[in-house]
Amino acid sequence: MDSCQLQSMDEEIRFRMKHQRLLEEFVDLQKDFVSKKKKMQITQKKRDALLAEVRFLRQKHSYLMDLRSNKLEAKKEPVSPEKSCMQNENVDKKEKIKDRETINKRIKNL
Repeated sequence: MDSCQLQSMDEEIRFRMKHQRLLEEFVDLQKDFVSKKKKMQITQKKRDALLAEVRFLRQKHSYLMDLRSNKLEAKKEPVSPEKSCMQNENVDKKEKIKDRETINKRIKNL
């Protein structure tokens, strides 16, 4: 064999080795990419679940606060203690007046 043939065989062997090395690097990078993509998808699903839970809890909090404020308003609306005493006195006076009127009517009818 002459030196040209040996040299061409050496080059071919080097090219095949280089090709093999590049192919292995590519496969490693591809595996890395796939694993990171799966990890990212899992993280995104967790994030979406947490965002949905936060949205739900905010709505629930808002609902409960509205409910609480409505209860407080309902308790405030009836009447303050001072007014209720005055109203009770007015009601008592009106009832006494009605009682007197009914007694007077009965006396007249006798």
